[in-house]
Amino acid sequence: MTNLKDYYQILGLPNYAKYTRIAQRHVDLTDIFIENRGKGDHSPTDFELQTEAFYLLKNPKRKAHYDRLHAIKFTDKPIKHSKTLKKWELEISEEVKEANILAKELVELTNEELTARNAKLTPRTALFGFFRNVIGWTLDFFFFLLQF
Repeated sequence: MTNLKDYYQILGLPNYAKYTRIAQRHVDLTDIFIENRGKGDHSPTDFELQTEAFYLLKNPKRKAHYDRLHAIKFTDKPIKHSKTLKKWELEISEEVKEANILAKELVELTNEELTARNAKLTPRTALFGFFRNVIGWTLDFFFFLLQF
């Protein structure tokens, strides 16, 4: 199995956190990055990693696949569907590459652009967070049934 990063730990969230908490944490970390960059004390690498985690976990389907791989990583149970697991690993690796590119672009934005982006992100979180969670729960249940 590929070596997965623990994106929940990177964001400082409990495992399997819901979208609303993930998005709010991302907004908080972006605000901290903006504040530190204004002081001249910033770490773009950390912010890129946090943003990569957000972009990967914000999509319910990607999050469901990541959660499955994350759960398997910490168990010693034999894997029943190795083809499905390999497919998920390939999808996640592609999504991680895409998220990494988006994260690098985000680091290049000015403080004003980041602040405007956060203002747009926060209301969407409240509006669509519930629906994303319902979709995530539905996908979780569906993939749970596929294991039998």
